[in-house]
Amino acid sequence: MSGDAEKSPSQPESRLRADSLLVGVAAILFVTVFQRGIGFARNLLLCRYLDDTELGRWSLALSALMFLAPLVVLGLPGTFGRYVEAFRREGQLRRFIWQTAAICLAVGMTAALALWLFRGHASYLLFNDATYGDLVAVVAGALLVVAAANFVSELLMALCLGRLLSVLQLASSFTFAAVALGGVAWFDGGAEAVVWGYASGSAVVALVGGYVLARYGRTMFEEAVQRRPRRIWRAIVPFAWWMWVTNLVANLYESIDRLMLVHWAPSSGTPDALVGQYHAALVVPAMLVAVAGMLAGVLLPYLSADWEEGDGERLAERMNQTVRWGAVGLTAAGIAVLAGSGWLFDGLLRGKYDQGLAILPWTLAYAAWFGLMLLVQNYLWCAEKAGRIAAALVAGLVVNVAVNAWSIPRWGVQGAVLATSLSVVTCLVISFWLATRAGMRWDRASTWIWGLPASLLGGPLAASAVLLAALWCLYRRGALAEAIEMAGRCRSLVAARLGLDSPQRPL
Repeated sequence: MSGDAEKSPSQPESRLRADSLLVGVAAILFVTVFQRGIGFARNLLLCRYLDDTELGRWSLALSALMFLAPLVVLGLPGTFGRYVEAFRREGQLRRFIWQTAAICLAVGMTAALALWLFRGHASYLLFNDATYGDLVAVVAGALLVVAAANFVSELLMALCLGRLLSVLQLASSFTFAAVALGGVAWFDGGAEAVVWGYASGSAVVALVGGYVLARYGRTMFEEAVQRRPRRIWRAIVPFAWWMWVTNLVANLYESIDRLMLVHWAPSSGTPDALVGQYHAALVVPAMLVAVAGMLAGVLLPYLSADWEEGDGERLAERMNQTVRWGAVGLTAAGIAVLAGSGWLFDGLLRGKYDQGLAILPWTLAYAAWFGLMLLVQNYLWCAEKAGRIAAALVAGLVVNVAVNAWSIPRWGVQGAVLATSLSVVTCLVISFWLATRAGMRWDRASTWIWGLPASLLGGPLAASAVLLAALWCLYRRGALAEAIEMAGRCRSLVAARLGLDSPQRPL
């Protein structure tokens, strides 16, 4: 028998292939936009059919899941984007994945059990009412599923399997929408039905993604040793610690306005209803933040590879391009939303969210700034300066709490959005400065274009005029031609991918 016998056609492919940078970004962004379209429609229907009180409870339950899911896994999945490539080159990637999975499972199960046992106390902390223990019990069960989905998602992203992850997340969105809307429309469910839907969507990512990783894991993690191995935990514990602290601060930062609104709102309004109004104003801005966060996550492994190869010039070029066109894109999206906001709130949402409509320009502006902050902080992740990211978020959190404590009792939901806007700007400016201190070289356009989303506060016409002026300035310095060239290259690579002849590297 020949030792070089060809593989049988019936034998399954044993290797998955990673995407190149532009193809990976384009594929993920394309599917993400479609996926967020599903999520946008789902959220609109939830806002339409739930009253603002039930919508507020769902928003608070979602905040709890977003806060706890990264927290209970000790920041370990967050290290994948930085260390998967490094441990692959050292020949110990498989051991790294199995050890982190075992720890995440043990800690996650312990946290979910504790949340269920003390659900009365958790209900008061979350809803300012100890009678929602049943809802907290559902959140405890969903916590395990969401944490598992996050683990699988981070690993697929770090392996540059962006197209596979995008398909899974698309299926997750369909499942979430079907279960949640079915529970609300057909069974008169409230916040609990929506939490069940969210857990069902996360289960799709965890189960199918886990199956793919288990089936192909034996060959997927193989790589010739290119350098001397390090001790895994000595390498990742400092990074994971700062990732955990950063997740703690970041998720507290994202949820503190709702929690303070529940506990500090003026006595003239229902706290859950005010949170529901706030949630309605965040339906579209949250989609913009999610797209920016997805882009930042896709870019991190590629930027990390540039860092590992010592290609600082290429890294700086990619960072500047991302910030420039991220600001332009997020501002343009905000203008489009403002132009259609009257039809959206008065028509589709039946005029139930007048307070949400009033604060929409503010939520769009701070969502754009938050997305830019995520993109800027990629440089600090590459430089292993996670502590500086935590410092920026702590500064923003302090501003958020201080301004909320003063503004919420006076102005309610308007005070909450003012405090959050000021805190996000604080984080963004500090992140720019810290990246510069770490060696990042920003070009002139990147140092001023971050202020572009502020134009949204003046309405769609004023913001459009400011955006056109900014594009003219970019055109004068040649950046617009650069963007057109990048779009052409991206289009060519996507076409090549569809023809199955794009350059790929095996995992």
